[in-house]
Amino acid sequence: MRRNLILSILALLFITAIAGTYIYREYNRRNPSVTEENTAFSVNATELITVFSKDSATANKKYLGKIIEVSGFVKSVDKDAAGGYTISLGDSVVMSSVRCSMSADTAFVSSKKITGTSIILKGVCTGFMADDMGLGADVILNRSVIKK
Repeated sequence: MRRNLILSILALLFITAIAGTYIYREYNRRNPSVTEENTAFSVNATELITVFSKDSATANKKYLGKIIEVSGFVKSVDKDAAGGYTISLGDSVVMSSVRCSMSADTAFVSSKKITGTSIILKGVCTGFMADDMGLGADVILNRSVIKK
């Protein structure tokens, strides 16, 4: 009886140690740097917006969750309350844009006047937000970096 109790306690300690290690690793896990990852697609910002606007289901299957490289003109640079930057790419005539949340290169973004210039960004495509009124739509890229 005493032997079974000791084995049960040891098994419980072993399972707790494995679970604790797993939880610790998952809690402290970091996303890999987009800079070092391979690009799945290279596309122009206006082309990407057009593809998502015409058939978002097919575009989601192709681009969603993939690292893509987007080139285009900078429409605006916005700074949020936490100090992060979002760069909007696209045609200044159309309200739709590719919104790229920056994960790095914020010193470059904050120190330069890049609005109206052509730029290439690389990021993870996380979705498409269509405007209900038909005024514009945004393709969303996260963890974006400026491709040098």
